[in-house]
Amino acid sequence: MRIKFYILSRELQLYQCFLLGKDSSDSYLIGHKSEKQLYKNARVFKLNSYALYLFLNEIQCCPNYHSCVARNIKSSSSQFIIQLMPNKIEYIDRIWGEIVRQLVWEQLEVEYMMGWLSTLGGAFSALGDYFEDRAEIAGKISFHQMKLAYRLGDPNLLSRCKLFLSISLVQQNKFKFAQFIIKQQYQNALETEDNRLRKMCLGIWSKLQYTYKIHRQNRNKKKRCDKI
Repeated sequence: MRIKFYILSRELQLYQCFLLGKDSSDSYLIGHKSEKQLYKNARVFKLNSYALYLFLNEIQCCPNYHSCVARNIKSSSSQFIIQLMPNKIEYIDRIWGEIVRQLVWEQLEVEYMMGWLSTLGGAFSALGDYFEDRAEIAGKISFHQMKLAYRLGDPNLLSRCKLFLSISLVQQNKFKFAQFIIKQQYQNALETEDNRLRKMCLGIWSKLQYTYKIHRQNRNKKKRCDKI
């Protein structure tokens, strides 16, 4: 059964509203603008947007209610008009919504910065094998990444940033500090069963052993040269 009535918007524009039966393809259609003037004998129901939604939803979901509304409208000679009114109570928590919006935006910005730092840090880390000052810069970038990881609250990302820092320490021949970080993160990888982090620790540990071996050989050569 098809129900037809009018909705008067807050801007006093009149719209036709068709409510269709359950056997129809559409449950209801709203938005057909009408130039029809309001009659003096029109029956006006003042509803806010939330009450209108409940009304339409009830007609859509309850066939008995739909039939009752249809019979009521057809038996009356008056037009049925629903006038939309402002909500007395704001159901949407806009203050909290603004807080969430700012948090989401901040999260996106932090992730964007993390991506840039990862690219930049990787470049300086590659040069750190040949230039010690580049290794120092890579270490500073890793430290900033750690602060962002704390901000994001991602423990896995934080562990990786610490390992990036350990690579910089290895390149600067600060083996004890690097060794401490790698062992700490390896233990963390075992506890969290993070196989990727564990392999990352093993790879950096191999780099530490190789770099320390070369460093010790160069130091012994230098001592022999000094004796001569």
